[in-house]
Amino acid sequence: MKNAKRRNRLIAIVTAVIIIVIASITAFAESVNGAKDAFTYEPTSGTTLNFTKYLVLEKDANIPPTAVFDFALTNASGTKGGEGTIPVYDGLDADKAVIFTSGTAPEASSKNSGSYSIAFPSGAQTTPGASGDGIANDENKKYAAQQVVIDFSGIAFSKPGVYRYHLNEQTTQGFNIDQEERTIDVYVEDTASSGTDTLRVSGIVMYKGSVTNAPVYISGTTTSGTSHPSGAEKNASFINKYPSSDLIVQKFVTGNQSDRSEFFDFRVDISNAVGNAQYEVDISNMVVESGADGINSVLATKQYIETDANGNGSLEFKLQHGQSIRIYGLNEGTFYTVRELNGEDLDKEGYSTKVTVTDNGASGTTPTAGSGSDTRIAYLNSGTGIYEVNTVTFTNTKNGVLPTGIDMKIIPVILAAVLFIGAISVLTVRMARKDEE
Repeated sequence: MKNAKRRNRLIAIVTAVIIIVIASITAFAESVNGAKDAFTYEPTSGTTLNFTKYLVLEKDANIPPTAVFDFALTNASGTKGGEGTIPVYDGLDADKAVIFTSGTAPEASSKNSGSYSIAFPSGAQTTPGASGDGIANDENKKYAAQQVVIDFSGIAFSKPGVYRYHLNEQTTQGFNIDQEERTIDVYVEDTASSGTDTLRVSGIVMYKGSVTNAPVYISGTTTSGTSHPSGAEKNASFINKYPSSDLIVQKFVTGNQSDRSEFFDFRVDISNAVGNAQYEVDISNMVVESGADGINSVLATKQYIETDANGNGSLEFKLQHGQSIRIYGLNEGTFYTVRELNGEDLDKEGYSTKVTVTDNGASGTTPTAGSGSDTRIAYLNSGTGIYEVNTVTFTNTKNGVLPTGIDMKIIPVILAAVLFIGAISVLTVRMARKDEE
């Protein structure tokens, strides 16, 4: 009986101890949970960066419809830097940024893609450029500009520091793109000094090249801030060039039997040009008539040579003596063939043809001769393509010796007869004088 009571007391004591321990653990846990949580920031979204996209053209060139330039924004690697620097973190969620032309809404297809296109409309206004844009303004050039926005608002930054990105331009056929990579740093800071303990994006800066250094922290008695990474050059533009040249085809007719009122048929074929483009044609020095049967009637409505998706195009036209045609703005590297057609007919008419070429600065280049109906052919630039103004001159000559009405073969006989008659006349006169005496 006593043992049972002891056992019950022991059980009661153990139970009480367990209850006390559990209560203590619970109280401790409540104490811990009741303490202030570890501090965390509310993420802040990025803002926007603006830069200018320039396109440099020859003064007579038009902006091709294919003037569309692609950009890719990617996350760059960060760096801890050294003492006195601001930490640089890897870029976050580059594919959530959006790039678009200022004043227009970004297309749905460009959102959250990481790759974006900036287009120059064919009729875009040109500008002389701006101070400090890195362009050496030239009276023989013209400049188009687009204001571009990079919107980082879709990216949430979770702690203070610098977040780094790279921006690259992709290759566009027919254009010299700006191949230098750009580094973009997004500066995020704690606003504790203003009593809010939140984050904000204090600035976004673009630099030329691939920057690897961290920004330096500057502290002073009255101000504090950061300087740019050592060796970094701020930049706010991309500069593209559209190197182009003109092709001139001209016609001359010489010889005393040539017909200067006659029209001669030509065809120009181009290849390796910009695809789906329209190259303006100057028709001011040629006859152009409207109507289905008009001379150069196609040019009356379409004053350009048009290319297909592969950059191939052709144009047929007629020229008289002293006339010419000029094709503006062929992109550097375009190949072309110029033919005077109906060569066999011209042979029958008695014309001979001389072709001279000013080929990328080399005068008197000898063209390649064709055969058959295309005997008067000039094929140029099979190696490098056009990069200066090229002129192809066709000179057709037709001479003939006209009859004078006298057969030159009987002139000696006539002279002998005249002399004989003259001699008879002299003898007759002399004999008559002797008879009178």
